[in-house]
This record gives sequence, C-alpha cells and structure tokens, in this order.
Amino acid sequence: LTRPEALQILPPDLSNMALFIDESHHAAESNQTSTFIQEWLFRNGKVLYGTAIPMHATQNLIIPADVWGYTRSLAIHIKEGYAPKDIRLDFEPCPGGLWEAPNVLSQMAIDLTVTIYQNRGCPYTIVNIPKGESVKNAQRLVDAFLRADPTCEVCHIVGGDPEGIAILEREQELAKKGDANLLKTKVFIACGRFHEGVNWVPCSLVITWGLPRSFPRIGQQHGRSYRLKGPNPDDPVGKWVLKNYPPDRVDVAEIVFLVEA
Repeated sequence: LTRPEALQILPPDLSNMALFIDESHHAAESNQTSTFIQEWLFRNGKVLYGTAIPMHATQNLIIPADVWGYTRSLAIHIKEGYAPKDIRLDFEPCPGGLWEAPNVLSQMAIDLTVTIYQNRGCPYTIVNIPKGESVKNAQRLVDAFLRADPTCEVCHIVGGDPEGIAILEREQELAKKGDANLLKTKVFIACGRFHEGVNWVPCSLVITWGLPRSFPRIGQQHGRSYRLKGPNPDDPVGKWVLKNYPPDRVDVAEIVFLVEA
C-alpha cells in the first residue's frame, strides 16, 4: 500500500474507511508510509496508530498533537499480570573503555560482559553488540563465555549465521512447550536481531554495548526481557508460562548498558 502507485487506486473519499498503523513509531519518519498516511488523511480517512513507544528517534511524539490517543501504561500491564514486576535498568562503566581500536571491542569490556552475566546468576541473556566487524567481535564474546565456563551454552546469530539462527528457532519452539528444563541455550549474542518482533521468551537480562541514541531503541531492547515467564492469572492455559524457570529471575526484566567509564 505504501508504494506511490497505491495512491492512484484509492477512492477520492475515504471518510468511511480506517487505516491501522502497527509499530507506528516508524510512520513518524519521512518515508513512503508517512506520505501515504498524509494522503489518507487528506481524503478524509481515519487513522489508528498503535505503538508501544510514543516517541520517535527525533524525540518527537509519534501521534500528532491534535489526534486523540488512548494510553495503557506499563504499570497497568504489569499489574494485570502480562509482564514481569521487577523492572531493572543499570549502567556498567568499563574502566578500560569499550574499544581497543575502531570496530574492535576491548577485551576488558568483553570480560566485563561475562562478569555481569555471572554476577546475576547466569540468567537467560541477550547480548547486543554494535555493527562493524560484528562477526569477529561476536566470536570473541563466545570464546570469553566458554573460557569462563566451558559448559555455558552460548551462541551468536550475527551476520545471519545459519547454525545460530537454527538454534534460536529451536529455542523459540522449545519455549512454547512451557518447560524451562527443555531449553539448552543460556546466551545469545546478536547485532540488531533482537529489536522488534523477534522474541526469545526466556530472556530476563539484556546487555547492550553502549547507550542507544533514542528512546525507541532503548525500549525495544529492554522489551526483549519483558516477556511473561511466570503465571498470568488471566490466562489459565499459561501459554507463555515456563515451568521450572529459575525462581529468582521469573519476575525480572533487566537491561544493563555497558558505557565508557
């Protein structure tokens, strides 16, 4: 629909039609989607915006100021049993810096990543690393985890690695069976893979290299740990409830930012 030719097939009057924009924080950008929305409104159509993030990278509100909006807070979402209750955000300064050279992660920061993981009891973890020599950097992280604990089930899915992606898909399917004892992998290392729409339900800790430049990126990365792992009283079937999940992390959604000291 967002292609220019789509506008040619729309009726001139859309007053009886509504357009729903999911993940509408993307529609705030100056792109084909925003152009299509403007034309839809010009033809008297209604637009419904849906997003978990109210602000775009420009720090402007997604929904125009003159548009009525309904807000459901994270606090209500948590209270009704749809997300973990213990929301944590922390900053971990790296004394030696995050980089040894351009696009080369510092060994001190790599070791600090492993320490953060261990100090929190080795929970199910996603590590987000920046672009630039990302495959080499991801492998260095894998090696560091295995040096610290040769039994650690760690995997990187950087660069579209088919083996790693197959492991992620397997773990996603195992999580749907609802038993944490079936899971094999404890750490996934990624570069942009875990943002919107890609979930690994067991995750309760996200470690991110540096501080993202926008609130949406922070929210999306933290959101990877928001998936419900404990019982939801309004969902007796318990589709996303994992039996045998570590009790000290079942209600935790945590993100740690590695930053320059």
